[in-house]
Amino acid sequence: MQPTFLTIAHNLFPNRDERYGFSQENVEISMIGICLPVWVSGITTSEPAEEVYCRYKLRNYSVPGEQSVNINKDGFTINLADKSLWDLIKDAKDGGSGSIYLTHQGSITNNGVEILVIHYINIQDISVLTREKNAIR
Repeated sequence: MQPTFLTIAHNLFPNRDERYGFSQENVEISMIGICLPVWVSGITTSEPAEEVYCRYKLRNYSVPGEQSVNINKDGFTINLADKSLWDLIKDAKDGGSGSIYLTHQGSITNNGVEILVIHYINIQDISVLTREKNAIR
C-alpha cells in the first residue's frame, strides 16, 4: 500500500508596507490567503484542487515547539524566522525580489496516524494580482 500524504500550496499576497515591515523584529502580519490542498496516494491524487480562502498569520520569528507551518482553526501560521528571507520580499531596487518561494515538510496527526504534509509557500506582492488582471483585458 502506498503511503498517503498531503500537499498544500499556499499563496499569500502582502502589500508593499507589509513586506517592508517584515525587516523589523518580531512582526506578525495577518491576511487572507489561498491554499490548495491535494491528497496524494501513489499515483492517485485528489486533483483538481479547490481554492480555499483562509486567514494566515505570517511571522518573522519562531515560537518554541511550533513547526514552521502550523494549521490552526482559522487557517495557517507561517513562521519565517530565517532573517536572510526578510530582505528577499523587498523590491528589486532595494536588493530583494518582491517574492519568496519555499517548501516545508511537516506532519499532522489524524486519528492517531501521523501524515506527511508538504507545504509549497508562495509569497508575492499583491501587485502581481493587478498585473495579471490587466494582462487578461
